[in-house]
Amino acid sequence: MKSFFSTASIALVITSFAFIVIAILYIYAPEPAREETLVTTPTVEVFALEQPNAPITRDLHAKVFADKDVDLFAFHNTTVESVEKRAGQFVKKGDVILRLDAKDIQLKLEKEISKQAQLEAEMKMQKQQVSQTKEKLEQQQKVFELSKKQFDRYKKLHQSKALSRQKLDEAQQSLERERKILIDLDHSVDTQKSKVLVSEKNSNQQQIAISQVKSSLEKTIIKAPFVGRVDKIYVNQGDDIKQGAVLVRVMDDKNWHIRAFIPSRYVAEIKAALKQEEMQAHSIYGDSRQQLKPHHIIQPSHHPSLGMDLEFTPVESESNQHFLDHYHHQRGLVVRVRLPSCATCFAVPPSTVVLSKYCYLIDENQTVKQVLVNQVGQTIHKNRYWAVVSSQDFTAGSYVVLDPSTVLVGEYIKPKVVIANAQ
Repeated sequence: MKSFFSTASIALVITSFAFIVIAILYIYAPEPAREETLVTTPTVEVFALEQPNAPITRDLHAKVFADKDVDLFAFHNTTVESVEKRAGQFVKKGDVILRLDAKDIQLKLEKEISKQAQLEAEMKMQKQQVSQTKEKLEQQQKVFELSKKQFDRYKKLHQSKALSRQKLDEAQQSLERERKILIDLDHSVDTQKSKVLVSEKNSNQQQIAISQVKSSLEKTIIKAPFVGRVDKIYVNQGDDIKQGAVLVRVMDDKNWHIRAFIPSRYVAEIKAALKQEEMQAHSIYGDSRQQLKPHHIIQPSHHPSLGMDLEFTPVESESNQHFLDHYHHQRGLVVRVRLPSCATCFAVPPSTVVLSKYCYLIDENQTVKQVLVNQVGQTIHKNRYWAVVSSQDFTAGSYVVLDPSTVLVGEYIKPKVVIANAQ
């Protein structure tokens, strides 16, 4: 019995030792090799512009305006009698472009002139009557004075008993007759003068009416208001036109101004460059280029909350065709402005920018992070156009994903630097 317990104890000790050894081996055994599962994603290093003074370019949509651009209208219902000029033809101020039918207006003018002649004849006769009545009034004044002297003499004689009462009464009656004639003539002069004033007023009004008809008659001859070019003629000979219809457009093709729209996010930088006179610009229309001189920023007539307008004028005076073509077609004109580089801006390949406002940055934990960027323009980098962006998250040497479609935000990756200009 004692031998059995000794054997069991030895077996228990051996078993316990074996478990301890196995546990030690399990804990300290080397971990089996695992297959690498990190994602390899193409990235590119973000860096400041290599040339500190390298310009940033921005393309702005623009429209061309002539300094003078006038539409000439019809001022009454009529017919086009003749077209004297053709579209595109040079004109001097006062040159006749077309003529409208003026028969009705001419008849009206003749009628008004005839009426004026009648008024002037009546007025002349009235003035003659006034003159004649004034002469009679002067003569009657003399007669009245003689009668008054005679009555005064008769009155003294009567008082001295040298003249009868009958003679005195006759002299008084004669004096009263002459006084009445004098008063009537004076009243007649006043009446005739009033008629003359009315006639003069009517004559003046008639002169105004004649001037208005003459003005209407002049408006039937459509003339160039300034030196320029006939841009468009909207009517043909024989056409019936209504009052207010546009007939001709005349433009000054020697002086142009270009108005480019600046999105709100660019306004501050362009204002600063404009103030420092560090901006260069040229227009692009097809294969043609023309250097422009920037002037001032103005409030746009449409959608002022979206941005501002910048006014330019051509540097070269011999650039008519370049702007004339666009003025006619009103399409495709771009103004490319060049601004000085900024210290906080970085050039990146266009493929790295998503929706013009996001880049995918690799943070210090090698995790993909989406950052908001401000795309301030573009620049020529290694003979290619690159996007110029700025962001508070960017520093020189940071990595951005070259192809954002290959990664997810928050994804852990193993970056691989590639040659950026190979893209």
